[in-house]
Amino acid sequence: MVRILLFATHGSEDPTRLHRVDTYFEHHLLSGDPGSELVHFAERENIDLIVMGTHGRTGLTRLLMGSVAEAVVRRAPCPVLTLKQPASALAAAD
Repeated sequence: MVRILLFATHGSEDPTRLHRVDTYFEHHLLSGDPGSELVHFAERENIDLIVMGTHGRTGLTRLLMGSVAEAVVRRAPCPVLTLKQPASALAAAD
C-alpha cells in the first residue's frame, strides 16, 4: 500500500472531497512548527509521498513569512509534490 500525506492548511479546500469509495484516508491534527511536524509525521508513519500546496511567494515576502513547503522539501524523508495555486486564487486570498 502506498501512503501519501496530503497537507491542507486551515482555510484550504476540504481534502475529504477527494475521497472515493475505494480510497482509505485518515485525518491527523498536528501541533507545532508546520514544517518540522510534517517531516516528523512522515518519518514516523513511513509516508511514501507528501503532497502540499505552495503560495509561490518570492523575495521579501518569502523571507519574512518563511516557506513551509521549502522546509518540507529540504528535510522530508520521501518525495514531495508541491502544487502552486493559480494567480487568481492568490489574489482572492489576499
